[in-house]
Amino acid sequence: MDLNLRGPFLLARALTPHLLTHGWGRIVNVTTSFDTMYRAAYTPYGPSKAALEASTASWAKDLEGSGVTCNALIPGGAVNTAFFAADAPLDRSSLIQPDVMVPPICWLMSNASDGVTGMRYVAREWM
Repeated sequence: MDLNLRGPFLLARALTPHLLTHGWGRIVNVTTSFDTMYRAAYTPYGPSKAALEASTASWAKDLEGSGVTCNALIPGGAVNTAFFAADAPLDRSSLIQPDVMVPPICWLMSNASDGVTGMRYVAREWM
C-alpha cells in the first residue's frame, strides 16, 4: 500500500501545486490489469493498484481544465520483470517486455496529449 498508493499520492500532492502554477503538467500512474486487482493471493498488490486507479480518475476530475492531466497506463499482461523469480518455470520471451511502456508514456508526457485526462491506456495495444 505504501509503494503503490501512498507513494504516488504523496508525490502528486507535493508536485501538483508546482504544475498548477505553470498551467501544464502530467501525472501518469502505472496500474495493472483489472483481473489482477481482485485475483486471489494478490493482496495487497491488486487492491493497492485498484485504489491507485480510482485515485487517478478522481485526480483527473480535480485537475480538469487546469492544463495538468492525470492518466493511467498498464502494460496489458504479465511483464518480464523481477516480479517473477529468476528460476520461475516460465518462458520469459512470452512475457511482455518492459519497453512496451515507452511509446505510450512518451506520448502521455508530451504536448501531443494536451487535454487528454482521466484515461486508461494499455501499452501492449498501443499503436
